[in-house]
Amino acid sequence: MTDGSADNGDLDLSGIDDSEIDLYLLSDKEVQIKTALWMAENSDYLKAQKEKEVKMQKEKELGIYKEKKIHAPHVSPRRGTHCVSMDSLAAGVIDSSGQYHALW
Repeated sequence: MTDGSADNGDLDLSGIDDSEIDLYLLSDKEVQIKTALWMAENSDYLKAQKEKEVKMQKEKELGIYKEKKIHAPHVSPRRGTHCVSMDSLAAGVIDSSGQYHALW
């Protein structure tokens, strides 16, 4: 906030009246137009999704559909001292005899 007060996450609507907020809201006609444009722009995606849904339903009816397993996201292991030392060795900071004096 510009007045120096602490930002507690609340939206400061002081100084904004209802008529100004109404300027940002879409009318019913604008909503219809925007929806039609979005549907036209994304028709290929919507068609593909519908086809996937129909295929999945048929496979379920035939008993051949396999639920996809949801895997936990891959988390890289924290780079420990081994990785750092190997990187240093590759960069020439540590020679093959194990002299670590270059690091200190």
